[in-house]
Amino acid sequence: MAFELKSTDKRRCVDERTLLSNLQCSLLAFLAMKCDITVGKQKKNSQYSRKFMNIKQILFHKDQPFIFNVQTFLTKRCLEKMASFEGDGVSQRTALRRALNEKKRDSLHILEDILIEDGLVTIYEVENREGIRGNVCIKLPDGSIVNKKMIEKLGESIWMYCECELTNKSKVVLDKELVMTLIQNACN
Repeated sequence: MAFELKSTDKRRCVDERTLLSNLQCSLLAFLAMKCDITVGKQKKNSQYSRKFMNIKQILFHKDQPFIFNVQTFLTKRCLEKMASFEGDGVSQRTALRRALNEKKRDSLHILEDILIEDGLVTIYEVENREGIRGNVCIKLPDGSIVNKKMIEKLGESIWMYCECELTNKSKVVLDKELVMTLIQNACN
């Protein structure tokens, strides 16, 4: 009985991480409608769940082009969190582990914060260190909802494309034209 519980818990954690990756890829697709996103190879392979995309930079094309270096921002934020944890009396090793644990969520929250300016709101039941548990949806500016199934389908399409391209290249650029093609292919 205990073995089944562990196996069930592991399966749940893998599903949560995979849903988190699908949500990230879906948010990247929406963000690619207004800017170019550079995704790089992952440093660490994932054996069971989908790898989380390594977002290098986001190029905004408004009045004056602006490049947001996501990895630089995340590294700086990680160091700030480590300093905060150490200030609370936590060892440096534990502070590093805790700060790195939040890196995926910080990456996802950056995408959510950028997209909320355009009226896209991400809603999920439970977010924990493993990923997202329960229902998740994206509310679009016109009031329509992208449900969990659609997020999984779109996320899988974007993820599969990036994974395939990154076997031969060091980076992939997601732009509006490419993402529209991937969305059409996912819907067929």
